[in-house]
Amino acid sequence: MYLPKQGNVSLLEDCEVASNTAYLSGGWLFATGSVGALSIGPNVTVTANSASTAGGAVYVQGNITGAFRVGGGSRVTGNSVLRYGGFLTVNGSMGSLELAEASAVDYNTAGRTYDDGSYIGGKGGVGYVRGGIGAVLLAGGSSMSYNVVSPGTDWSSGGGGGALAVQVSCVRACRIGRDPHFTFS
Repeated sequence: MYLPKQGNVSLLEDCEVASNTAYLSGGWLFATGSVGALSIGPNVTVTANSASTAGGAVYVQGNITGAFRVGGGSRVTGNSVLRYGGFLTVNGSMGSLELAEASAVDYNTAGRTYDDGSYIGGKGGVGYVRGGIGAVLLAGGSSMSYNVVSPGTDWSSGGGGGALAVQVSCVRACRIGRDPHFTFS
């Protein structure tokens, strides 16, 4: 999907985005500007999307000015990229990242290790954000686990941010909910 102008993007109720591939960036969504908000859920699956350079499933050239939210028992899993952001790359900043309501963002990968032991380094198993993230909220029995980044080499920097790699500025606020069933590993 190609999004040439700013708008909100929502995947709602019992849908699936699976097995899309882009030669360079954004296996499912390539946005040339900014996105107002990106919302996934309830009961949505985003899986097995891939790209070679940035954003295995989603690439945003500008900012996500609002929230990137995964909720309602949704699953973002098994997305991959050779370099930056197994699921998502944002070339600007992101208002907030919210993972709630027993949702899972698991098993996404950046970089690749080949059978012969050689590898291409990646950054951000789930996401790579070139700017900052305003807030991160993880709650409600949700998980962000088993995301992987391959190490860098002398010629290929990488190995940073198993879940998130934020390039420029730090996350301004982070809240991991009181729910004992939430995991972040």
